[in-house]
Amino acid sequence: MVAHAFPPTVGGVETHLWDLSDQLSQCGHEVHCLVGGAESLERFDHITVARNPQLTARNLIEQRLNLPESEVNTHLLALLSETVATTCESFRPNIVHLHNAHHFAPELALACFQSQRTTPMVNSVHDRVGDKLYPKVLRYEWTHTIFASEYLRRSLPKPKGPASVLRLGINLQSFSPAGELDNRFAEFERPIIFHRVSRRANSAGSSSPVRSRP
Repeated sequence: MVAHAFPPTVGGVETHLWDLSDQLSQCGHEVHCLVGGAESLERFDHITVARNPQLTARNLIEQRLNLPESEVNTHLLALLSETVATTCESFRPNIVHLHNAHHFAPELALACFQSQRTTPMVNSVHDRVGDKLYPKVLRYEWTHTIFASEYLRRSLPKPKGPASVLRLGINLQSFSPAGELDNRFAEFERPIIFHRVSRRANSAGSSSPVRSRP
């Protein structure tokens, strides 16, 4: 997995990244997450999380200041290619799966293609928010592109290779339509969108999740 951040950073992509990695590990797969953050190496059962400041959104944006969209920062590309190559040399992945590769800088996706020419490359498209977007990345030679919604698939450039819509899953052990409705929700306007960050992946800790029904 390659992404710009990982829990305890809070966000929809980050939470999905943990859920996906956790489910894959429960199926017996070894998962290595190369993500942005202060340099560290953590281990959760079959999941390894390697944080690297080069992959953070802030660093990628700063490295591309004043560059036209079509231009590549060759220095940044070289650094990222070395990082990805070193990671893949030690882990030897069967699949490289990027998340929101079109965000912040194209160099991260290019680095993965440059260092892993024969490995299947998957891109998950979670959103199209913000002004630091590089839609041309979606036209790279991805093995498969996964869109989180039909809207994203319609509103972004069509990938060259196979693509599908796969809506993000829900952990039914945490969210259930059954059970009592927590009375605290009576104070909120409808509709209520409830988002939970896994305590297991959140080193800062969090309160117990509230079980609710829609």
